[in-house]
Amino acid sequence: PMLDVGGGEGRHIFGIMQNYPEMKCIGLDMDDDSLIKAEEGYEFFESISNAGAEFLKGSAYSLPFQNNSLDLIVCSEVLEHLHHYNDAVKEIHRVLKPGGKFLCLEFSKVQNDNFRKVYREYSKLIPKIGELVVGEKEPYEYLVESIDKFINQEELLDCMNKNNFIKCKYRNFNGGIVAIHSGWKI
Repeated sequence: PMLDVGGGEGRHIFGIMQNYPEMKCIGLDMDDDSLIKAEEGYEFFESISNAGAEFLKGSAYSLPFQNNSLDLIVCSEVLEHLHHYNDAVKEIHRVLKPGGKFLCLEFSKVQNDNFRKVYREYSKLIPKIGELVVGEKEPYEYLVESIDKFINQEELLDCMNKNNFIKCKYRNFNGGIVAIHSGWKI
């Protein structure tokens, strides 16, 4: 089975279901509204999956699964919002089967100095754009702050290694605005 930690409305699960219809998919999130929307979306995708999906309420700090029970765990834009991301990475390792893979997409640190300056200025505009488009700037202020406070790519790689993942690596996208980290459990 595959777990999407902080899976929200299920967008990753639905993509996986399209490409791997035999894989059992589980979405985990703390937000009731997101889980309801995921269930509604699943009704559409159910016809293309042979293995099915389920959506559970739960925390990344205490995954409701037995040790060594999942083949693949993904998360996207989750760890950067956790105060104790190391505890979540440790918990992810606990529930992965030996040979299981962890994939993590997070906003990261821009690598190029000149691009970093441009990106910082752009980031200051995000709350203003949010206020214009949706009438709220606070969620976007929080987003920018959480990204800014989160660790860099090498530090997340180190966290994964310290939590017994092997063959850990990352790949930057858009100059490091986001990065995908991966690691295996043995």
